[in-house]
Amino acid sequence: LFAVLLAFANVVYSDGNAKKSDKDNWNFLPDPVAQVGDDVITKKELLETISSSVPEEELAKKPQAEMLSLSKSFLDEMITDFILLKLAEKDGLKPSPEFVSKIFDKDHSKMTPEQAEKFNKFLESQKLSVDEYKKRLLGIQKIQDESAVSEWYETVLRPSVKISDDDVKKFYDESSVQLNARHILVAPSTQSTEDRNQARQKAEKILERIKNGEDFDKIADNENSCKGENGLPAGEISAFSKGKMLKEFEDAAFKLKDGEISGVVESPLGYHIIKVKSRNQSKLSPYDDVKEQLRNELATLKLQDSLIEKINEFKKNNKIKIFVK
Repeated sequence: LFAVLLAFANVVYSDGNAKKSDKDNWNFLPDPVAQVGDDVITKKELLETISSSVPEEELAKKPQAEMLSLSKSFLDEMITDFILLKLAEKDGLKPSPEFVSKIFDKDHSKMTPEQAEKFNKFLESQKLSVDEYKKRLLGIQKIQDESAVSEWYETVLRPSVKISDDDVKKFYDESSVQLNARHILVAPSTQSTEDRNQARQKAEKILERIKNGEDFDKIADNENSCKGENGLPAGEISAFSKGKMLKEFEDAAFKLKDGEISGVVESPLGYHIIKVKSRNQSKLSPYDDVKEQLRNELATLKLQDSLIEKINEFKKNNKIKIFVK
């Protein structure tokens, strides 16, 4: 992927950006910033990740509250990346220069003429040949980690997903039903085990209030982590079919009757309480015309579901602590 090659450039040429930020702007961060199982993520690692993506001059303008929010966002991504690396290592794919070389060669060979021109201009600006640039990449731990995860995704996870003709036909039939629903989302402030438990407890208390007669829509208006978009009320989702939402969410929603309210449903976003308002039957194109398109869509969805399932399983078996407050 061409984007990967240029993303590598960010890592190679962002060294040192975190040093000034660490001294001047980041004193509020603890060290370490998180613990995942028996491993820790250090303040230095977090700052290096931030500085490789956000220009120093932009960081310098941000107030501390915004920098704290930025830190939490990047830390969440780092925890997910760390989990993926552990999953790859568990299946025997440990980071190495060989994986970097394999992916680099494959992506470089697939460049379009326009991409190749842009990449070559970058190399010229750095006075590097392709081989010199590649050699630099091979020694960078972050890129070795990402390459191992990429290899795991392609050689372990993707082959594990099987799509039969019956699966495609079922997906086609289910696509004709669209739900109109509203949900109350209680999102944890971080991915830590403690914060997720607190969010679950809050969602369970909200569900109990609804069972005791409180109005669902009023609570959805006032106590919702899912804010309304495109003029819709908070938590309102219109006309969605299977395959368009998070698996945990849609599995629960499509089991509900019109007007029925779910229990507490856990997803990567947090904890949902769902109310189905109505459902529509839409007209589809002939099955044979869209069969292969649907097969590809379903394969992508099942890959995403499998990935999320493995991440969630890791989180349940390994305590995650976030020290950034």
